[in-house]
Amino acid sequence: MELGVLTGMVRAVEDCKSGLDAFKEKYHEIALSGDSSGVFKEWWTAKYLAPDFLQSLNKDVEPRWKALYRKTIKQSIALALEEGIGKPVLKLIRYLEIEHSSHCLPNNVSRYILLLSLFT
Repeated sequence: MELGVLTGMVRAVEDCKSGLDAFKEKYHEIALSGDSSGVFKEWWTAKYLAPDFLQSLNKDVEPRWKALYRKTIKQSIALALEEGIGKPVLKLIRYLEIEHSSHCLPNNVSRYILLLSLFT
């Protein structure tokens, strides 16, 4: 997105807002909480945090995992969800809200540029 801005690929304010709103809706709980731990409230993470998710593992896997990584498998999954999804999503939301939105063109300007590009 930053490269797009540098090359002049920016949208109208309405389009930028619509894109941000759609992204926030997709990651509703993260956006609503304003914190990466909101990932734990997303509907699609519930299956990874459910007690029965790890039941199919052999009984010796958990102690070996804990000895190797110094945390349980469930703690490792939670960390991966927060670090690998929650934080990057929140970072992108903040980028879109603050930095990227400052490059979005007023609607009348973007329409003028579009029309101008059609005739040149």
